[in-house]
Amino acid sequence: AYNEKREKAHHPSFISTIYSDDGESWNLGEIIGKNVLINPSECALAVNKEGNVIISIRNENAQHMRAFAISKTGFDGWGSLHFNGCFPDPVCMGSMCFANGKIYHINCESKDKRENLTVKISKDSFKTFERIFVDTVGGYSDIVVKDDTLYVLYERDIENDGLYFKKISLN
Repeated sequence: AYNEKREKAHHPSFISTIYSDDGESWNLGEIIGKNVLINPSECALAVNKEGNVIISIRNENAQHMRAFAISKTGFDGWGSLHFNGCFPDPVCMGSMCFANGKIYHINCESKDKRENLTVKISKDSFKTFERIFVDTVGGYSDIVVKDDTLYVLYERDIENDGLYFKKISLN
């Protein structure tokens, strides 16, 4: 949206996925959480062990929690949105990936500040999970898992500190 004070305003926002059946033409999936989420953005997606797509959604709702939904296709039929109280969110980008039969999700564990960067690891789409603490400060972050190693790239104080890289053994 255009805003006279800022060329690129961030609000209002909605989210969807795009998909292709042939790799050449692209289609818009259904809008997710249109009447539930306030200014959703910066989502992370992963395929769970059942082959369904799970989406983790940054949003500006009063709960200050990540919203989650699951779809069999990744573009429609998103199950009901749920806010997970174990996933506080200070409105910050998070990341997710699937490896070794588990989903890995990284984000800050604070509702107010970009701090306590933590990875949550689950075999059951986050009904239960274990935690790996990464850093006391952290912002935008990305993760990848290869074999028994978790790789984390994240920001701390981007103007003064820059990006950090951490390699964490999962054994």
